[in-house]
Amino acid sequence: MVEKPVKVTFRANDPNTASLSLIAKLLGVDIEVASSTPAMPSCLVLQGADFEELRPMLEGSPHFVFVYDLGSSPTLAAEFGLQRKPARTLAVTRVEPAVTGPLSGLTLPVSSESPTMKLDDRWKSLIEADGNPVFAMSGRCFVTSHATVPDLSLSATPGHEPFRDHFAELFPLLMFLRHALDNHCWQAEEACATLIIDDPLLRSRYGCIKFDPLLRELNSHDVAATFAFIPWNFSRTDPQVAEQFRKSPDRLSICVHGCDHTKAEFTETDSGRLDAMLATAMIRMRKHESDYQIPFDPIMVFPQGRFSRESLDALERTGFSAAVNTTAFPVNYSGDLTSSAMLDLAPVYPSGLAVWRRRYPVDVFNFACDMFLQRPVIVVQHHHDFARGFSPFAAFVDQIRALNPRLKWRPLGQTLAKSTWRRRDADGKVQTRSMLAEQRDVPIARMATYSPHKRASISIRRHLSEFRDQYVHRWKFGRGF
Repeated sequence: MVEKPVKVTFRANDPNTASLSLIAKLLGVDIEVASSTPAMPSCLVLQGADFEELRPMLEGSPHFVFVYDLGSSPTLAAEFGLQRKPARTLAVTRVEPAVTGPLSGLTLPVSSESPTMKLDDRWKSLIEADGNPVFAMSGRCFVTSHATVPDLSLSATPGHEPFRDHFAELFPLLMFLRHALDNHCWQAEEACATLIIDDPLLRSRYGCIKFDPLLRELNSHDVAATFAFIPWNFSRTDPQVAEQFRKSPDRLSICVHGCDHTKAEFTETDSGRLDAMLATAMIRMRKHESDYQIPFDPIMVFPQGRFSRESLDALERTGFSAAVNTTAFPVNYSGDLTSSAMLDLAPVYPSGLAVWRRRYPVDVFNFACDMFLQRPVIVVQHHHDFARGFSPFAAFVDQIRALNPRLKWRPLGQTLAKSTWRRRDADGKVQTRSMLAEQRDVPIARMATYSPHKRASISIRRHLSEFRDQYVHRWKFGRGF
């Protein structure tokens, strides 16, 4: 049996070593920078010119080798027919799913010029630009036509998705390292998925959702759902629906969705007001738990997806274990989130809780990248997304399952807990990494105070929102279940 490598080696003379190392650190692998080729079976990353020099020694060896920047070697550039062509689509092939994983068979629209290769029969094409190979393998040797290495230390910008913006330059190396180093890379304890449904009261009907048919569909398709519950509704749950939650804890759960769900309430920056608002939310959720015997996950889903940096600190102080949102960028973002953080298990700022990403079921490619990066699949829907029943979402579930048949649908709290990363270091010791804060029963300092006018305003807003959901949306989108 051929021994496998336990770390990745970069060449000391490679000017991209810092950027390459940052990419490798995403996967947690041990790194060394060397001037000579290691004697043991190793995982080597080389520029084309270095590979040309070392090729006689490496061919037929037990080393895993990744070669980029073929153009730095005129010999290799000619051998692989390197040329630049305009590209509109990147496609991941299905020829080696052990390497390409859940991305196998998927495409990504692009608008750029891409260096491409010509391959002989020894090579398997793994990624192609408009049908022309840009990443290929032959045994333990992998080559990519791209010369650039993305600098993941740069500040991320709102809307920035490194896995899309730098796919062709980034994912060949990630695929190679995962294939070569296997359990020495971060691996999630379990591949998990969760459906989050925002806003509904726990009633037999809310908007386009009837609870009993929804639960039957969840059971039928083996899907778990977490309701993002507005704490203001803490005394308004239907006891019969509460009974269903108690009977199906692996299928149904609730988490925290704001406090009063007023407009952009968590864009507040005053720590005292945030603490009071979160204390109020927590007291209401505990009261709901006591009255209806429905446990809740101390996980915040921000109303309207808007939050401040200060709110993440306040969540941590108040005993929340995580935040989940459609964007990782607060309204007062100051550029201190790197591209590397955007590819991590969950983006985290220097202080405060991590912000786990959730997505609408629009582009399966995004979810496939999450799965490849060992991140959970967290899907968001609203009641009106079920206006045509459960079938559209069931079709999405089938798509996701086809990418990773081992994916398990679990309630949100379980999903985040089982998304803990594990790996073996070069010495064989098991390392773990979690972005889920430890749950703490924090004493409540003070609740938010409301003037009679504000209480009335909140009540009117909530009831108008319910009228919209129950009647206007059903008329506009469809009756649903």
